[in-house]
Amino acid sequence: RPMHPFQLSWRVCLDRDGGSNTLGTGNLRNPAGLVVSCPSKAALERLQKQQAKHAMDTALMQRRLQQESQQRLAAAVAAATSDEEVYMINQRMAAEMSASVKQAQEAIT
Repeated sequence: RPMHPFQLSWRVCLDRDGGSNTLGTGNLRNPAGLVVSCPSKAALERLQKQQAKHAMDTALMQRRLQQESQQRLAAAVAAATSDEEVYMINQRMAAEMSASVKQAQEAIT
């Protein structure tokens, strides 16, 4: 039991019924009186699945944008008549790519 109103105490057990398999005990002074909570296993798994899905969606979107950009760049460079025109095309495509990545990230979040 806590000795102070803002004293947190806990114990870590292997089994859910609080048997004798205690791994450790401890306490922590919490002067602000903050509520400390831990998500359940189901909530943690749900959050991990959401994070993995978000990471997968982001990676797929970036790959699709990169492929589209490479195709447009190859077509524009093939149509270019001078080195200066190729340089200008590269600059314009880089600006378009960064703008489309920002826009896609905003759409995902």
